[in-house]
Amino acid sequence: MPTTSMVTGGEALRLKLFLQAHKLPVPRTFYRVPGTPSEAAEDRVGERMLVDALESAMCAIRRPSLPVEFGSTIRPVDMGIYGMVLLTAPTLGDALQRSARFARLMTDTARVYLEPTKEVVRWVWSSTESRSLGIRIRNEVVLTEHVAVVRALAPGAVPRRVSFMHSEPVDCSRHRAFFGCPIVWSTDKDSVEWALEGLNRPMGIDPSLSAFIENEAQRRLALLPHSGSLGEVKNAVLQRLPDGDVTLVAIAAVLGRAPRTLRRELSNEGCVYRSLVDGVRRQRAQELESEGNHSMTEVALKLGFSEVSAFSRAWRRWFGQPFRAKNS
Repeated sequence: MPTTSMVTGGEALRLKLFLQAHKLPVPRTFYRVPGTPSEAAEDRVGERMLVDALESAMCAIRRPSLPVEFGSTIRPVDMGIYGMVLLTAPTLGDALQRSARFARLMTDTARVYLEPTKEVVRWVWSSTESRSLGIRIRNEVVLTEHVAVVRALAPGAVPRRVSFMHSEPVDCSRHRAFFGCPIVWSTDKDSVEWALEGLNRPMGIDPSLSAFIENEAQRRLALLPHSGSLGEVKNAVLQRLPDGDVTLVAIAAVLGRAPRTLRRELSNEGCVYRSLVDGVRRQRAQELESEGNHSMTEVALKLGFSEVSAFSRAWRRWFGQPFRAKNS
């Protein structure tokens, strides 16, 4: 059972190459990612690794266009079997349906679903993650990648509207140029709307090939681990650590459960909530320390500690020695 949200290694490899090309720092954790697209597409890495790298890159160059610059570089062939199942869809409408159905082949960090109306189909990226800078950048990357992939299937495709839950950046001219449609900020969903017109136009794909790839994608989807309550709660806690509010009540609200229900579910899995939070913090602390470029204050904040002294005591309790980092 995974304890952290995962994404395909292909995304990590693309980001690594992007950072190198722009002479931005590449976290040491990225060097375990396979070096070829085919190998990386079969790997899975922690999503937090990407989020932290995107946030660090934005802080280094302070360029609001960064997520569009990176997201627009994606190609279906970079996405392994997920990209293949989209490329072999009979119609663009089928490709949108497959993008939602097989989204877990790319990531389990959020839920992808479609909202059809009389005039459009809304592709929704639904995440319970906190709205930190890194997460906001990640969400912009995802919507940019979605549009880039649709354009690979249907060149020249333009969405009806793109919506982001977070506020508008200081300069979104690159966003407007790329999406080519109205962009709405501070909405209730991260989504892209596509006109129904043209979605049923055949893409000229051999039906037997389409069925074969779809069956293979379904087989691989079935092999992915499914998180129970324990996995869901660990993911939610990890994602909300920087906010500091990881009380049972807060996490239950994120997951849409009553606190009493969530406590009972965890008890059935032999888990005490306070111990779970402590374990997630401990694991995340190890990951940050291993990167070697975070000060004690930075790690304390990322773990949701209100005081560095509290983090220092926790570190000693976990590992029996004081925290050491280059910038402490």
